Amino acid sequence: MTNNKLHKKLIDKMFKIAGYEIGYKEIKNRDDNWFQQYTMTHAQEEKWKVYCLKKIKKAFPSFSNKFVILQYSYFNMSFGLKIKTNDK
Repeated sequence: MTNNKLHKKLIDKMFKIAGYEIGYKEIKNRDDNWFQQYTMTHAQEEKWKVYCLKKIKKAFPSFSNKFVILQYSYFNMSFGLKIKTNDK
């Protein structure tokens, strides 16, 4: 998946869903593991996953559903926030 505009949109939405007031603009020049410094709940991750799958499919309509899921999984592995171990 090589759509920088989409990457920015997905990262912005991830932070919004997780309840943070930052986005791509604040982390774009960081070369540390910024994604390990923030967390989201399992429910927030599921909401973000649904959003990502929809946006990836819209941006790349020729991708099969299986490939869309694969692209999401790779993106989440690379940039997804840590999941809280307890959702309290």
